[in-house]
Amino acid sequence: MTLDIPTQLFKSSVFIEAINQRSTVYNLILRFMANTMENKKMLKCLATENWKCQEEKYQFRCSLAKLFRKHLHEDHDFQCEMKILNFNNFGEFEKWKSEEENKCVVSFVSPRGRVENENETTYYYICNRSGLYTPKVDDFDRKRVLKSQGSVKINFKCTSQITARESKTNKTLNVVYWFTHYGHKKTPAHIRIDNSVRGALIRKKDLNNIKQQFNITGTKRHHHDHTSVSLLVDELKSSVENPILYYKPIGKPCEQFATILPDDFILVIQTEFQRNIFNNLGNDVICIDSTHNTTQYDVKLITVLCVDEWGEGIPILWCISNKETTEVIEVILPV
Repeated sequence: MTLDIPTQLFKSSVFIEAINQRSTVYNLILRFMANTMENKKMLKCLATENWKCQEEKYQFRCSLAKLFRKHLHEDHDFQCEMKILNFNNFGEFEKWKSEEENKCVVSFVSPRGRVENENETTYYYICNRSGLYTPKVDDFDRKRVLKSQGSVKINFKCTSQITARESKTNKTLNVVYWFTHYGHKKTPAHIRIDNSVRGALIRKKDLNNIKQQFNITGTKRHHHDHTSVSLLVDELKSSVENPILYYKPIGKPCEQFATILPDDFILVIQTEFQRNIFNNLGNDVICIDSTHNTTQYDVKLITVLCVDEWGEGIPILWCISNKETTEVIEVILPV
């Protein structure tokens, strides 16, 4: 099967996105549509163009690091800096690499095996943020919430790289180190923890052992989360400064509001401080905001805010509910 494809298709945003995600569309094109040598060359070129400019309104992309660094320097005045280092042996290089990663809060990984010839062995390392994020499951089938810091991968290549060439004669290493990173921040949440450091970190198991040994009780009153919440609500209701304005557990009919279903969950909280703020500022402007996907449960955090004299929002009420509909808002506002 052969098909003639217009050149515009290869340059379209839809096709480029298909290449980036290595989707089924891309595989079908490779199999059936690359019918000419010119098209095959264009496909191969686009498939390796992972150097993508992230500056606003720029569509520049290429397959070579030196061309990408040149583009950043000439078009955006972004200088990618490098230095050349020499080491007596591979162990000395690995020690420097580990110290550099800890000092700069970065991590380097090897994207492929070493390359050897008769004179030297070459090792390649790239920033661990480089590459495409490929989820193992679809969002529909996902049971766990994505990490709050997001994926390690930034969906393009970072400019920081290490190329180490080890001489087979005297085992010395010549290293070219591009130390300028592009397209991401240096954050501890996205670096790999060294095994020597990992052993010194406190694990969740250690905290549980301390908790049991010293008989420390937390906010979890029961192994079943819904029961634990109900017990906590009863405890707060009996306190002097009762912050619970309204509570509707799952499975209990709502007699006060006919539009609330038995399977709905609503918890409205307001502290004494929030009550005072509402009494002082509540006659002017009221704002409502909502946040979702914060826990493994499909619940929303609805926040009601007042605006102070400086134009800043102050939370005066929180509502945790399984939905953010008009019916829920009608429950909050009269409260």
